[in-house]
Amino acid sequence: MGRKHPSPHARCGFCACALILVSCLLAAAIPAAHAQRAAPGADHSTGSKQVLQPIPRAAICIGGRTSGSGCICPQGAVPRRTGPNAVVCRRTSHATPNCSGGRVLRGACVCPPGATLRAGVCRSQDDAAPRTPPTGGSKRPSQTTGNDDRDDQNPRRPNVGGGTARHPALRPPSGPVKIAPAPPLRPPGQTVTAADVFVSDEVVGTLGRTTPTGLDEDVAAAFNLVLFERAVLALTGERLVRYRIPDGRDVQDVVAALAIDGRVTAPQPNYVYVRQGSLASGIPNDLQYAPAKIELAAAHEVARGAGVLVGVLDTGVDARHPELAGVIAEEIEVTGPAPRGAMTDFDPHGTAIAGIIAAHGVVKGIAPHARILSVRTFRPGVGGGRAISTTALVCMGIDQAIARGATILNFSFAGARDPLMHRLAGAAVARNVLLVAAAGNNGPDAQPAYPASYPEVIAVTATDQYDKLYAKANHGHYIAVAAPGVDVLTLGAARSHQLQSGTSFAAAHVSGILALMLELAPGLSVDRARAALAAAAVDLGPPGHDAQFGAGRISASEALRGLSGSRVPN
Repeated sequence: MGRKHPSPHARCGFCACALILVSCLLAAAIPAAHAQRAAPGADHSTGSKQVLQPIPRAAICIGGRTSGSGCICPQGAVPRRTGPNAVVCRRTSHATPNCSGGRVLRGACVCPPGATLRAGVCRSQDDAAPRTPPTGGSKRPSQTTGNDDRDDQNPRRPNVGGGTARHPALRPPSGPVKIAPAPPLRPPGQTVTAADVFVSDEVVGTLGRTTPTGLDEDVAAAFNLVLFERAVLALTGERLVRYRIPDGRDVQDVVAALAIDGRVTAPQPNYVYVRQGSLASGIPNDLQYAPAKIELAAAHEVARGAGVLVGVLDTGVDARHPELAGVIAEEIEVTGPAPRGAMTDFDPHGTAIAGIIAAHGVVKGIAPHARILSVRTFRPGVGGGRAISTTALVCMGIDQAIARGATILNFSFAGARDPLMHRLAGAAVARNVLLVAAAGNNGPDAQPAYPASYPEVIAVTATDQYDKLYAKANHGHYIAVAAPGVDVLTLGAARSHQLQSGTSFAAAHVSGILALMLELAPGLSVDRARAALAAAAVDLGPPGHDAQFGAGRISASEALRGLSGSRVPN
């Protein structure tokens, strides 16, 4: 039997259904195409677009930014739902943008100064061929050659009045001495990196506060140095001076010569500090596990940090973030203009620290009624590198923070042993200021990190939601306590949220708990605060204090209970 042909009525019905189906598909596709074309941040030069994931109005977008009712992820990341009210932007290994002549940083192509990104290629202003980004000199300037006529057995003071100096660090003055305006950390063409222990062409020291400033210029002339900066340190009654070595002499030789001369007190290198944090690599089961882990709800029944000013010495705090509304008491800037070639985008590290301490919104701050004194002591990194600070910047930041009444200082950074900063730390503690620092992210075999290793400072290491130690954390008996610092939800740039990991963020939790303690016990001493934190800690490692966890993971409720007895509910 042959196949029957459908009747005309059946054919019409089939056509009508097909037309309806096609119309529905077009109705769904056209708005989606318009939305994709209109998605902000799309990179039409490379052909890869930022991904828009619809989310509920009350949800949060972690690692991206919220636009309307969607979460926009940056290039190289895709949105992943982690629950009904949260979307996390996860990076993918294959979504790397085209970036010829530049470098990929945080999923975006960064071109060198003077070039712009066009169709995935960094081009100069005159549309020249693709440029190769400057690598920046990482080598230290070579020491000048010549006969070393030092007499180590009979060191002499330099001949300031005239004649030939015997110490190799001395050179005749080459002209009038001037204070250089707003210098970069190094001359153009060189960079200070996180791997540097100190700035390779600078020295710092102090003189008496009332010493005539003309002596600063006399020292510069005698040692052929450029006077870069001077600032009064009211905390110690001294004047900080910062000199540049213009001719490539070794820093330690110049320091030795200045020490022999004696006019500059305790000359030393200008040490480098690096913030101790990074974006998280995973997603915790509970996006904000820290409050429950440290028993914050019970602590908030009796204290929320009212009347306490916490100084955050960091990359600066974005006061425009809605979850920090009314929190920032003042913003202090000690870094000056960014060096040539530095990234000008706002580094969110300081904002993340402030959010852990005092945010009120999606992120539950440890001390939401405390105030934050933002002290920008870190300069943007050159060529996209990490933001760094120095001895001079940190010391000026400490001095100004205490002058404005901060009773807690958060140091979420680390560097080498620094005598001048140690002296200021001692002066701060003498004024009953509590100092908290990150224990360091250089691994279990690393040398002790400073300022955390100073006895005046409360050193904090990081743990995760399962009380496991952060894999990159330093080990050492200088560690006082542990706190949540792995995959911690906190604030990001452009009013966003981020998951962060590092001892930086663990230190911020302890600064917040100390703010709660100071509300109940104003004038709390460093020794009593350290003892209260240790007594309240949950022992995680070998019994007692150990080099991994210190006394153990902190508990906000137990720390307050130790100060106020039974006022804190169980």
